[in-house]
Amino acid sequence: MPFGISPAPEYFQQFLEREIENLPGVRTVADDILIYGEGDTVEEATADHDIKLKAFLDRCRSRNIKLNRDKFQLRLTEMPYIGHLLTADGVKSGPEKIAAITQMDKPKDVKGVQRLLGMVNYLTKFMENLSDLCEPIRNLTHKENAWNWTDDHDNAFARIKDAITKTPVLRYFDPKLSTTLQCDASETGLGATLMQNNQPKSHTQVER
Repeated sequence: MPFGISPAPEYFQQFLEREIENLPGVRTVADDILIYGEGDTVEEATADHDIKLKAFLDRCRSRNIKLNRDKFQLRLTEMPYIGHLLTADGVKSGPEKIAAITQMDKPKDVKGVQRLLGMVNYLTKFMENLSDLCEPIRNLTHKENAWNWTDDHDNAFARIKDAITKTPVLRYFDPKLSTTLQCDASETGLGATLMQNNQPKSHTQVER
C-alpha cells in the first residue's frame, strides 16, 4: 500500500489482526507485534513464550509476511508498549508519559488545561482519586468560569505531578482468580477499581 494514504494505518492494522487471528499470546498495534509467555516461574513463561513465537513465525512463513530482523527483540523481561511499560511483575506507567507531564509548564489558557488533562487521563488506570486531584484545574474548562489561575491551581498542579511519579505496578489480570469490582462516588465523579487477591488491576474514573 502506498505511503501517505489517510486510511492506510487502519487497513494495515486490520490486515495484521486478520493474519495473526487465533494465535495465542500475540498482540499487535500498528507495526508493533508483541508475543508474551505465561507461567508461574521464569522457566515456564520462557517455554510458553517460545512455543507462541514459533507458532507466530510459522504463520508468517506460510503467509509470506516479512519481518524486520533489526527490530526483533527476544525474551525481554520488560518493554514499552502503547505508552505503558510491561514487566514481569505487571504493568507500569510509561516513563516517557510521566516525564512529559512532570516537565510541563503550568497551563496558560483553557487549551493548555485540556492538553494537560488529556495527558493525565492516559494514566487513569494507575491512579486512584484522579478525578478529585484534577477537579480544581478542570473547573477552568467550564464555559461559565472565567480564566483565573490561582494558588489553588498551582497546588493542584503540583499534587498531580507528585501523584503520577508514585503510580503503582498493576498486576496482570488472571481469568482463573476471583474478581472484585470496588465502586465509589463523590460530588466530582465516579470511580471503580478492579481487584484480584486484594491487588488493583485497573482504575477507572468518570468526572461529572
